[in-house]
This record gives sequence, structure tokens and C-alpha cells, in this order.
Amino acid sequence: MSLKKHIDNTPVHDDLHKRNQNLDEYERDYSCNICYPKTKKYDYDTPFGRFWDWLQGSWPPVEDYSSLTETYYELFERNYKQLQEDPEDTHILVEALKSLGNLFFTLRYRRLPTNTTRDVSYYIIAVYNATEGFASGSTPRAKLKLLQEGKAPGYLEETEQKIHNLIVKWWTGKLTEPAKIDSDQQTVKTTTFKIATVLTSTPVKAISKLKTFNI
Repeated sequence: MSLKKHIDNTPVHDDLHKRNQNLDEYERDYSCNICYPKTKKYDYDTPFGRFWDWLQGSWPPVEDYSSLTETYYELFERNYKQLQEDPEDTHILVEALKSLGNLFFTLRYRRLPTNTTRDVSYYIIAVYNATEGFASGSTPRAKLKLLQEGKAPGYLEETEQKIHNLIVKWWTGKLTEPAKIDSDQQTVKTTTFKIATVLTSTPVKAISKLKTFNI
């Protein structure tokens, strides 16, 4: 399913709930809070809470999430921890990107985003890496601003620097990997979210080609 189709399906799915229809015959909506109610009490003072607060503030099209968002975020965190053990493992990075690719289909949107999910994935994983997983006291908005300006996100420990370098290689299309992520959010599949080779310029030059994340 494309992100556009997911967004278009949301009001249809909600209407089915209102009419008490049997949903088994219709397309699932993984962002639905009736089908997939949040499992945790929302708390800004948790890594996920800080991530969600940052994402809402930085990406206005996004509006709400479901328990599956929590699931894929936790899976992404596990992927990242594996990447810390081997910060040059391309396969683990691909798995982390798959988790984020699936996460996008568990969100509710006010409108179709103008950013590609590929670019938003870059910002999420780069900011996550630069803030020690949205740790308490971290400054994700400031890190995002630096990244948008084509700058380094500040001082990084050796492992985090290696991970950042790997992320930038992926984002600028310089990783050697046979698979590819679709570059448009309207063609990304949840089951085929793989390594991309779209941009080929340096990070500083590539940044000018992006639509601003905060729209």
C-alpha cells in the first residue's frame, strides 16, 4: 500500500467503525486506535514520548499513532542497538530502515506529506543517533536544524560517528547494496523498504535538494 492510499483509506475505515461494519472484508488500517489502541500511557518523559513530541513538532502532517507505532519504534530501537555493536553493518541499517518504513503506515496524517519517507527516515535515524535515542535533556530540534543546514549534528562518540557516517552514505547513495528503497512516499511498500541509491551528491549539496522537513 502507498502512503497516499493509506491516508485516503483512513476516513473510510473510521466510517466503517461508525456503522459497525465487519472490518474483516476491508483493508486494515494500522493507524486505527480502535483496532490497535495505544498500550502505554503517553508520557513525554520517556524516549518514545520525546520522539513523538519531536516528530509532531518537526513534521506537521503527522497527527496520531497506534500501538503498532510503539511496536515498530521498539523494533527500530533493537535494530539500532545491533548497529552499535557493528556500526558498519549495512544489513542492520537496512533492518532499521524497514522498521521506520513500516512505522509510517501506523501513523495518522492531517494531509499527504510533501517530504518523501526516505528523507524523513534519514532525519529520524540521524537525530536518534545524535541524541542517544532521544535521551532526557537531549536537544533533537537543534540537531535537526544542524542536519537541515548540511552540518554535522555536533560532537559524537566514535561508535555514533561511524553510524552517522553509514547513515550519510546511505542517504547520499554511496552505499554498495543491491536493493533499493523507492524514493517517493507514494510508492514505498511496507515489505520492500530497502537500501536506496537516489542522491549522489555530498551531504551539503544534497541538503539543498530537500524540501524543508518542518512544513
